[in-house]
Amino acid sequence: SQAFQPQPAATQPAPSHPDDDHDRTQMRGGAAYSAPVAVLRIKLDDGRDFQLDRSVLVGRNPVGQAGEQQSQVLAVADPGRSISKTHLHLLTDGAGIWVTDRNSTNGSAVTTPDGQRTPLQPGVPAFVSPGSTVHFGDRSFHLGQA
Repeated sequence: SQAFQPQPAATQPAPSHPDDDHDRTQMRGGAAYSAPVAVLRIKLDDGRDFQLDRSVLVGRNPVGQAGEQQSQVLAVADPGRSISKTHLHLLTDGAGIWVTDRNSTNGSAVTTPDGQRTPLQPGVPAFVSPGSTVHFGDRSFHLGQA
């Protein structure tokens, strides 16, 4: 009987491109690898409920700036005129929303679930998580998940 002799491993040429290296797996960005996105809703202080699109303008009669695209416009009745024409911009990211006060006359603020109220700086996006309340003029809405 003959003893088993291992054969020397065949030498493979070094891969010339990272994609040619079949022993390595690399994560690539893209929709197929994105985390699930929560569906976010706001409930206005008058009881109206809205599912948020990606980009939303909120105000008495909101209008985008030149060249700006938004997927949703939310007009809020305000007989006392405490809300600016275009008061807020909301941008959803799945985990919450980025709220930007559009240099409104009467300002905006956020109250977190633990009761901490923070005024928004005009023009500076602030992250707001579900469970928080956003105040704008004399009105407000609560951010929740669908």
